Amino acid sequence: RVVLYAKDGMGKTTWAAGADRPIFLPTEEGADEVGVDRFPLLDTFPVFLAALGKVAKGGHDYGTVVVDSLDWLERLIFSDVAKDKGVSSIEDIGYGKGYFFALDKWRRVLAGLDLCRGQGMAVIAIAHAQIKRFDSPEVEPYDRYMLKLKDSAGALLREWADVVGYATDDVSVKKADVGFNATVARGHSTGRRSLRLVERPAYDAKNRYGLPDSIPFPKEGGWQVFCAAFEKAESKASVKQIVDNAENSAEAQKDEASNG
Repeated sequence: RVVLYAKDGMGKTTWAAGADRPIFLPTEEGADEVGVDRFPLLDTFPVFLAALGKVAKGGHDYGTVVVDSLDWLERLIFSDVAKDKGVSSIEDIGYGKGYFFALDKWRRVLAGLDLCRGQGMAVIAIAHAQIKRFDSPEVEPYDRYMLKLKDSAGALLREWADVVGYATDDVSVKKADVGFNATVARGHSTGRRSLRLVERPAYDAKNRYGLPDSIPFPKEGGWQVFCAAFEKAESKASVKQIVDNAENSAEAQKDEASNG
């Protein structure tokens, strides 16, 4: 269960299109540009759920289900909540209760995606990035890149996902002389892009597989790069488990011998 987020134009859809036999659930235009199998634009939440249900039911040859994108899906969810409550906007539901009701609909989405996963499908959910203030209990608040979702939905998606990856351009900072004994720091693109997989102050990320802090995010073949990193991490985990089991067995034999 991979959540991939980035700014516009980073190639999120292209990355997901490289997965194994993908079927896209589009809530925005764009997937048609990369030539993949996709449903027609899913422009209401019930229509989205119906499409997800067809994929979750099985009886097809797809290996990956892709939600493109989460933040546009959130708009559909908000509209559906407002419709349920007979108001024009989710904001018209008092005391922020509308966003609480939205979480129930998000859970229905995640349950459907988990059904797909239970059939052996990979799950990829794409989102846009936003810069938000992060209130840390340890240091002064600071800005960071996060999922472009309401905080409650973002937290739910982050907890559910096995991998949250932030794709970005690699930037180097150089100081430039602007005269009068003054310098300014300017960012310069290195021409490379990377997928960040471990949380840092500048961005949110996570993974449950011991993946490296970052891996390349090329314009083509990015999914294969990710899979190679995953297989390498899985291999290391298997070796560690074998060593741990051997050590535990040796320790147990030692205890048995000492106890007579």
